[in-house]
Formats: sequence, C-alpha cells, structure tokens
Amino acid sequence: MDDTLKRYMKEMVSKSCGTDVDLSLLNNPNLEADRFTQDFIMKLTNLSTLLNDVTTITRAECKGEIPRFDSCDVPAIGASAKSCLPKFNITHDVLPYDMVKYVVAHSYDQDMIDCNKFGPKIKDIAMEMLMTSWANSMEYAAILGDEDIPTGDDFSNGNNLLGVNDGWLKIAGNETPAAQVIDAAGKGPSSALMMAARKALPPRYRRNRGDYRFIGGPGLNDWWTESQGGRLTAAGDQALATGNGGRIWGNEVYEVAQWPEHLDYSGEEVTHMLFTPLSNLVHMVQRKLNFKTEYDFTCDRYLTVGFFKQDFLIADPDAVVLVKNVDLCNTADPYAGCNESPADGCAISHNPLA
Repeated sequence: MDDTLKRYMKEMVSKSCGTDVDLSLLNNPNLEADRFTQDFIMKLTNLSTLLNDVTTITRAECKGEIPRFDSCDVPAIGASAKSCLPKFNITHDVLPYDMVKYVVAHSYDQDMIDCNKFGPKIKDIAMEMLMTSWANSMEYAAILGDEDIPTGDDFSNGNNLLGVNDGWLKIAGNETPAAQVIDAAGKGPSSALMMAARKALPPRYRRNRGDYRFIGGPGLNDWWTESQGGRLTAAGDQALATGNGGRIWGNEVYEVAQWPEHLDYSGEEVTHMLFTPLSNLVHMVQRKLNFKTEYDFTCDRYLTVGFFKQDFLIADPDAVVLVKNVDLCNTADPYAGCNESPADGCAISHNPLA
C-alpha cells in the first residue's frame, strides 16, 4: 500500500481510537487492511454530499444479489370469515448488482516537489486534490452514467467515465413505472408540478412521503428559494436571509451541485428531477482498493494509480417519481424568473434520458 495512503489511514485510526496502529497489519488482507480500506472508501464518499447521503453498501464480491422482501397481502380481516385465516405472504426478491472496474490516476515530477514552497508536503496536497476530484467523478458516474455512451481509447475521459455503467437517472428512465414519469416538456418548475410528483406516488408509498426529497440541481433549489423570498412573510424573510426556501408541500428540495441543468430539449436547456427517498438510491462499492505510487527514474516522475469497483442501483423503482425536461427559466417574465447559470468548463454533461 502506498505510504501516503498509509498516512491517511493512520490519521483516521488515531482520531477515532486515540491510539497508534502497527501499519504492518496492512499486509494482512483479512484484518486491518480490510478495515482501513473500508474507512478510506467511506472517507472518499464523504467528500460527495450526494454519495454521503444515499445508501452505500460495501461487498467483497464483485457480483451478487441483495435480498428484498415485500408483501401486498391484508393480514387482518373481520372475524366473521371463519372459513380460513387471513393470508399474509411475504415475497422474496433479489436486487442483482454487478460492479464495474474504474481506474484513477495522477502524476507529478520531482521538480514539482523541489521547486515549490510546500516541499514534500506537496504529495499530501496532491493526494487531497486527487481524492476530491475522485469523489466528483464518482458522483458524475452515479448521476449521468449511461452504457449507451461509446467508450474506448478513441473517446474522451468523460465518455469512459460515464459509458461503462448506468447511473440513477438512466435507471430511473428505464425502470420507473410509466404512470410515475412526468414530462414537463420544457415547461418551468411550479408548485403545481411538485404537487403532481407527490400525487404520482402509489398509495402504498404515500404514508412515507415525508421521507421523500425533490432531488435536483442548484437551479431547482434557487427557483424555490427565490419564489419564497418574494413572499411578504417570515418564511420569505428567512429565504432571503439564509438562501434556503425550506420545504415545498412538506418535502425538502435536495440540491446536488453537479446535477445536470444544461441538457438539450428541442433547443431549450432543461433538467430532470427525482422524487424519492435518498435511501432508495444505492451505491455499491467493492471492499477492496488497489492503490500504488511508483517513481519512474527515467522520467523523474511519480505516478499514482488506483483501481476500484462500484455499481449503482435503485432499490425500489416503484418508489420513484421521475420529472423530466424541466426548463428552469421558462416563466412569464424571463428576467425576473431566472438568469440561466453559465455552463461549467470543468463539468461533464450528458442527458441519459434523451
């Protein structure tokens, strides 16, 4: 295991346990190495707000099944029916997963270490920057992944990040029941649209609607905050002061910074939205991390490479409402309603529902 990674693990253990740890135990794949690797994976996902809030499951196996249980039977009936007892059958189902291999890498030369004021600490700074970018890439894959994107040596890093596995938007587009898909067709957000999403839930899920979130990008949250800020009420004052519009119809608007908002729909820029509990979005990660830094003397350069495996699932597609093709700037008064946010030169954009 790379020395920089060992330092991270040692720091985490010392903060959590208050004692030092013999890092030679990292050579035992069944004891400390396994625990440290899982801690590192959790530290990595914690750098992404979205991945930190969804359900993360680690497994040793690359491929397998997660058990699911359900029942639609009525367990209680009137005692007048004496011919038989009520039937309450629990159905057993599985949610299959098949993790996909990803690679992360960065490099720097000896001059970068020798010719900067941080000295050797630049290695730790580079590692922190790598981890942040790594977490951002994992989040992009989780949201925008689409196996229909071409991949290979002739295509961009963005293609090779998104094209190897379907993300949550693509899965929602494929698996959400048709009655629970709302196509805004380029119309703007409104309280009526949000209520339509709430009403689209099947009755069996409505008792838990308080756990649901309107999951989308900053533009969705800004629209709601701005609409609240115009109210001459205490809620309006709070929205103006805090930038938080609060709940709409009892549900939180959950902002994901990297959520796509510049997707094309007949010449309009649109976004999509999921209405579901965050716990319904599942991030599978293999409990194994191959990570190493090597020095190439011929190039006077360090190269750090890591391999990891992950998959994305929606635990219960019936508990999802998909709202697609929402134009965040389509209002009666274009300027008062919205200023379109500029496209980010560093952002990865793709429309899995095109």
